[in-house]
Amino acid sequence: MNELIRYINEPKMKARTYFLFFMMMVSTGCVETIVMDPDEENLPVVVSCILEQGQSKLTLNLQYVKGKSMDEYIPVEDAKVYIKELKGFERTVDFKHSEGSVWVTRPDPFFSILPQMSYALYIEIPGREMIMAETTVPSNRVIPEVVKKWSD
Repeated sequence: MNELIRYINEPKMKARTYFLFFMMMVSTGCVETIVMDPDEENLPVVVSCILEQGQSKLTLNLQYVKGKSMDEYIPVEDAKVYIKELKGFERTVDFKHSEGSVWVTRPDPFFSILPQMSYALYIEIPGREMIMAETTVPSNRVIPEVVKKWSD
């Protein structure tokens, strides 16, 4: 046993041991397979929705990412999409599919995007995990000194 320890502690053997250990780590390391052309059931989803203060009619784009062999993006047409206030009255407003990848809400006199209010967007596509995003709208305060410096 002592001879083995002495043999491993030799400079050449240390280098070989480290090299073998490194190669073993590289060959069994974290590897993520990237599929360039997934089938239609596994296409990733892209959501785009911009909230602006005072807005009562919201627009959202919802589509699948196109695969390598596809010419166009595929719009998501079968889903349940809604936005919910997270503070205050906790109102929920549903999106309806309009055309292509566009989803819209009807104007609601009791719902508008307010500063310093938090909102959550929920998207439920059959056969997939729910997609959820949360944001807080910043306040509309403007610092006069900064605006003045920019205008000079």
